[in-house]
Amino acid sequence: MPRDAATALDVVLACEKILRFCDGVDDAGFAGDEKLQSAVYYQVAVIGEAVTRLTPELKQRHPDIP
Repeated sequence: MPRDAATALDVVLACEKILRFCDGVDDAGFAGDEKLQSAVYYQVAVIGEAVTRLTPELKQRHPDIP
């Protein structure tokens, strides 16, 4: 699998986990659940790390995405 495709898959999987973790949880529930917060924050870190692996070519083709 090409590097950018693998990286995009990492991002999508992390986003799906966040959605699953937060399904049915309201703001107060999230605020009061330290484990949930930690799990979500970890997935956000995974996303952050993944996007640093995107190739310059992909970034040049999509300059509208920060």
